[in-house]
Amino acid sequence: MPNFPPNDGVGSPQSINLTLAVDTTTTSVSYVTLLSQVIGTLGNSSLLIRASFSTSDTASLSTGNFYRVTVDGTVYGYAGQEIFTCAQAGAICVKTGVLTADSHTVTLDWHTQTGNTLRCRPVTQPEHASLMISEVTI
Repeated sequence: MPNFPPNDGVGSPQSINLTLAVDTTTTSVSYVTLLSQVIGTLGNSSLLIRASFSTSDTASLSTGNFYRVTVDGTVYGYAGQEIFTCAQAGAICVKTGVLTADSHTVTLDWHTQTGNTLRCRPVTQPEHASLMISEVTI
């Protein structure tokens, strides 16, 4: 995938990589944001979004954890995991439809099924979360 320079305001598409840099947890049973990134787009362009994550859970029995990618609040992709206390990884790869020339907010959201503690700990454990967003002009 090409690595475009930052959008310079004169017609250059851009690519942004964002990686979680702090240990983070949630006990939420509804979606909350894990990562968020604003990207400015040109007219008649789409976004290619790759979200990847490796998380663990405090549950001693099987439970579900869920992830989604949104752009301006619209869901573009989902993933789920049946998880125990071990770390598991997943990814969501999507392409949006044509977006207007504007700033758009891309999020990677997560939640647990039962209120147990879902963890992403890139500092103290080999876990991670990242977003790679590339603008593609049409």
